[in-house]
Amino acid sequence: MKDKVLTCLKIICQVLVSILEGWFSFWWFAYAIFFIIDRKDQEAIEIGVPLGWTMIVIGGITLFSIEFIMYRRNKSWKNYLLFSLLPFISTALVTFLYTFHPYW
Repeated sequence: MKDKVLTCLKIICQVLVSILEGWFSFWWFAYAIFFIIDRKDQEAIEIGVPLGWTMIVIGGITLFSIEFIMYRRNKSWKNYLLFSLLPFISTALVTFLYTFHPYW
């Protein structure tokens, strides 16, 4: 009984972490795209590093690392897709739809 409660608690925490990861990743990549599109980015001109592309590289590495850890923790594709990837993608999609299409 104790093992089932602990497993259920781990799954709930993993889903909550995936939801937060999806929300944060959406905004991270949205700002990165904004910085790529914004040609008048004075900070990037002064330091010589394109901030948007740097954010995409850092975000991609971070996302890959987190998702790899989540997959290793689940030890099966079914659990990984259901409890990690599905909440991540659905949260990012809902955030996108709520932000850019608020009157649907």
